Amino acid sequence: MRLTPLVLAVLCGCTGTDNAPGVAGTCFDYQGNSYGPCRVFRGRLKLPPADQLHTGQGSFQLAAVGFVSTDAPPAAADGSAASATDGSVAAADAAGTTPPTAAATPRLFFGPVFAYDAGAGQRPDTPFSIVVPCAQSVNLVLQVPRTSGGDAPGFWVAAMRFATDDGGSTLTTLVPRQAADLCGSKTNALDLGQVTLTLRSEGLLGSGEITLGKDNSKNPLELLDSDGDGAADLADTDDDDDGQPDIGDPDAQGDAVADTAQTLSALPDQDADGIPDLFE
Repeated sequence: MRLTPLVLAVLCGCTGTDNAPGVAGTCFDYQGNSYGPCRVFRGRLKLPPADQLHTGQGSFQLAAVGFVSTDAPPAAADGSAASATDGSVAAADAAGTTPPTAAATPRLFFGPVFAYDAGAGQRPDTPFSIVVPCAQSVNLVLQVPRTSGGDAPGFWVAAMRFATDDGGSTLTTLVPRQAADLCGSKTNALDLGQVTLTLRSEGLLGSGEITLGKDNSKNPLELLDSDGDGAADLADTDDDDDGQPDIGDPDAQGDAVADTAQTLSALPDQDADGIPDLFE
């Protein structure tokens, strides 16, 4: 049976003193389904000179690509994959009783469309945000919207990559999930700072690069403590606290889905150009 990706355009219905996205509470997708608790990734996008963009459009959007196991029971309300017993795949994974699956289907979320031009000029520093369930590991992608509503995969600009450890020798795009009890009002608004988009060649689509943790941007692993042990994931050698070091752990996310099955490279790419077919 062919599985159709679950595509969600997330519109925040979160509680908070200023109604800011991701400040405690529940968020809702565009179909009215609730997911909570949620977290928000936000920051400011610094662009290359306008004459290098050549998009013919004046807007961007952040997309988040997660994956859900096709071997597991239906997802729980907080966005995590539920186990058949206690609702926690992490518990079974920590006990070593559930080998991670490589069978997963993509699950997409979309932030608000934002304009990067202002009249005849270009905004040098443009705010962006996206809200996703705390319990969902995601890859963050900058795209040019394909539809006016911004509720579908658009045209690929760049994936947000970052170092997996302090050494910075290995890059990834997979942002770890957070347990619901660790995703409170003080921890789930994650500011990535000023994020710089660079281009490998003139023309925006397909040639962009973003590396978080450089210049004025933040590596998400500096901001996250997935297991609540007091050590940021960037320095923590066992992010999911399952007793198995992350190096050599096929499921360092602790969600019973193999980490290699949750990266952007797991998406189909028929022409092998490094851009998933979803975004072409």
